[in-house]
Amino acid sequence: MQVQSVIRLVNVIALTSLAVVAMSFAWWTNGTWWTSLPSEDRLWVAVCISMAYLGLLWSCLHSTRVTSQRNRTARAIGSVADTKQSEAVVQGSQNRELPVLVIYATETGFAETLAKQTASRLDDLGQVVNLLPIDALDVTLLKQCSRALFIASTAGQGDPPEQAIEFAETVMTERADLLNLNYAVLALGDSSYDDYCAFGRQLDQWLGWSGGNQLFESIEVDDADDDAVARWFACVGKACGLPEAVPAHSS
Repeated sequence: MQVQSVIRLVNVIALTSLAVVAMSFAWWTNGTWWTSLPSEDRLWVAVCISMAYLGLLWSCLHSTRVTSQRNRTARAIGSVADTKQSEAVVQGSQNRELPVLVIYATETGFAETLAKQTASRLDDLGQVVNLLPIDALDVTLLKQCSRALFIASTAGQGDPPEQAIEFAETVMTERADLLNLNYAVLALGDSSYDDYCAFGRQLDQWLGWSGGNQLFESIEVDDADDDAVARWFACVGKACGLPEAVPAHSS
């Protein structure tokens, strides 16, 4: 039973008891006890006192009701705020636990080397990392992560590397729902070819077409250019908290 209900019950019992006591006084009185009506002045005084009492009683009840309503509202607001805060903490914890995908599409091994360096530095910072070749990647895995770093080379005349052909011909031909994905692309190539960094550019376009959000603009590396690689590590550092890194060399 709620406190307010108990208070009301006690008040009813008290008033009923007083009424019974008052009636008992009349029962116990012998003879004529109601001799005459009170004077008009006393009658008005009694009426005024009664009205004042009723007004005071109504004011107390109204104040109690308003206070109770405010308390319920405050508790409700507090409960909602606590729930939202708990959800935010849980969501933040889940985001920290989600692995950073580091995906490479390599032809000569250079992309894999850079990917391993990137993953190693992320791991040193205590971040969960999932290093994968692109032929082990699918849309379901991309949808489950919040950050992905792609390091992609180009083969032949603008073709995907051999390990990326299936991904390019199946996954990248359709639009995926990647609205929750934050990504970056490092495109490797050689400007002496007409289709310079073609696959990296195609990958970047597909990710954007699928609703992904760029962590930073894609970076293109011309023939293992050290400056471009250093710029990649610097940008990844700002986006993921990596320290300065020494660029890899082609192997």
